Amino acid sequence: MVEVRVVYNDEIEIVKTTMCAEGDFPEWNEILEFPLKALNQKRFTRQELLNSKTMIYVTLFDAEITDYGVGALSPVARTTYRYLGSFSIPLISLLNNPPKIDAIFKVERPVALFNYQIEPNTFFFLNQEEKKEDGVLVENPGIPNTYISMSISLDPVLELS
Repeated sequence: MVEVRVVYNDEIEIVKTTMCAEGDFPEWNEILEFPLKALNQKRFTRQELLNSKTMIYVTLFDAEITDYGVGALSPVARTTYRYLGSFSIPLISLLNNPPKIDAIFKVERPVALFNYQIEPNTFFFLNQEEKKEDGVLVENPGIPNTYISMSISLDPVLELS
């Protein structure tokens, strides 16, 4: 499941989530809409957009559903969400790249993800090449990264120009 949290100028917060997708390589293909309102309730000013502290936080969770049998006729299920990682995008990034951003975002993961297996030698990880550190080529330590491909747009398009 993906949770998207938009925080307007450190004050107003709107949270929406996708449906839970199954499998090792889930695809959501969902549209989440967040209404943006100008401070004057009419139209955004250029200065308001330039000074905006609005942030978009994207968090990835794994959902584990556990069934507990409480009698034959009334089973009870509990859903536990495991944090897998997150990243953030400032609204100003969208404003500087109209009309939309189509990108693959790197998810910042915790150091350890207990009960998960990492497969470093598979084709779907983007970070398998050698890196340079202080001008010297070194091998990747073999810990793959997690990425989410997203499209983010504003409707109507707001530009800083």
